[in-house]
Amino acid sequence: MYKFKFHTLLQRMTKEDYDTLMVLIPKLIGITKRTFIGWIYIPLGSGQEIPAGALIKLAHLFECSTKDLFEDKTEFEKFQIELKKSFSKTEPYATHH
Repeated sequence: MYKFKFHTLLQRMTKEDYDTLMVLIPKLIGITKRTFIGWIYIPLGSGQEIPAGALIKLAHLFECSTKDLFEDKTEFEKFQIELKKSFSKTEPYATHH
């Protein structure tokens, strides 16, 4: 089983749509096709992650929520925790008076 549902989502498509998306998705996200293929086959339980910005773009492309891209609820919860940690590390906007 894989960490994300890309494999399942892509299998449901026609060959023509699949071929188009396998070229289009990497271009739209700014990654190589090889990277995207690697993301498709990330094993469940792997520590390997997809950047949050890329996940948001992928959810938009597949017309679903980021949560819907995860095979497992716990994996999504881990993603949320990491996302919150990354936001808490950023400095708040300075206010000017």
